Amino acid sequence: MNFPTRRFSLHGLLPSFVKVALCVCALLGGRSSASLSWAQDTTYQTIRPGDAALTQHPIEPYTAKYRMLRQGQPMAEVIVNVQAYAVGGQDAFRLTWDLGFPGQTITDMSLFYKDTFAPIMQMLPAGVGPDAGAKVTFYAADSLYGAVVPRAAAEATAVTQHFTQAVFEGGIHHMLLAALPLAEEYAVQFPAGAAEGEGLIQAYVETPETVDAAGRTYNAWRVALSQFNQNTQLWVSHEAPYLIRRELPGIGMTWELVEVLRVGAW
Repeated sequence: MNFPTRRFSLHGLLPSFVKVALCVCALLGGRSSASLSWAQDTTYQTIRPGDAALTQHPIEPYTAKYRMLRQGQPMAEVIVNVQAYAVGGQDAFRLTWDLGFPGQTITDMSLFYKDTFAPIMQMLPAGVGPDAGAKVTFYAADSLYGAVVPRAAAEATAVTQHFTQAVFEGGIHHMLLAALPLAEEYAVQFPAGAAEGEGLIQAYVETPETVDAAGRTYNAWRVALSQFNQNTQLWVSHEAPYLIRRELPGIGMTWELVEVLRVGAW
């Protein structure tokens, strides 16, 4: 698949729950090249912030709990919270991922505008160690700026990045998909940007499926997601909490929806 000239690693674009798992478990795998044949001859519609297609299924706030497993063994409990917010008089969402490993909780927080999904800011750990500090970045139309603030140092390190186009923050792709008019063989790609650069997230809708989770049945779409050499299977519903199940087949990792704690503004 084609990416912009500027390349970057997974770190900085994927939300921290994936980055930590990648670091701790060496999760650099995915499906075989044969099972990715759809990526070679598929034309992808590019969706950018503010695209009209993102208004087809409005997103609402929610809180949900997931269980992360590897080879069937529990790794972490994850709480995902989407809360209504306001920035400069405009409606926005605040998204947090709290990844609870034994003895340590990692949090990733981002803000994005409700009407366009354009990113506003992101705050996440600067690394996986307990003293790694935080990375705080702010988005403009085609750029990003901020700082890495170590816990044990007095001075922050400036972070800047310029993009070739308007981008999304990469951790909201499940809500982008849920907002779209999904259909079998629907293929879309999202430009995404972080402090390390920019690239594309590509998604191909394979088939509709019903999924039993959190004590009920969801109507969902099974989606093949390719995110910078990381291949993931998602089950996405138009109903909150949107992400119903996640599988990384190459390394035996699964996310299971355990409980929906809240739906709607509060």
